[in-house]
Amino acid sequence: MTKSKFNVKVRVDFQGEIVAESQEEAESLAWDKWGVDSDAEIGYDGVYSIEADDLGEICEECDQTPDDCECEEEEEGEAE
Repeated sequence: MTKSKFNVKVRVDFQGEIVAESQEEAESLAWDKWGVDSDAEIGYDGVYSIEADDLGEICEECDQTPDDCECEEEEEGEAE
């Protein structure tokens, strides 16, 4: 079975309520307030999107894409 390598981007949303004196302060505080605990002020809200970009088939010997694989070069060098 041939495998391919993919660059995967997952965008996850967090949401919650923060008491602050300004929008700027609320945004700043949100960087420190999110967490996975149920009592976190900013918590997991859901997965927004998942994108997978095909980077190409990978070499079965080294698990690298053709651009990064050196196996064929090594085999050619050994044959000389």
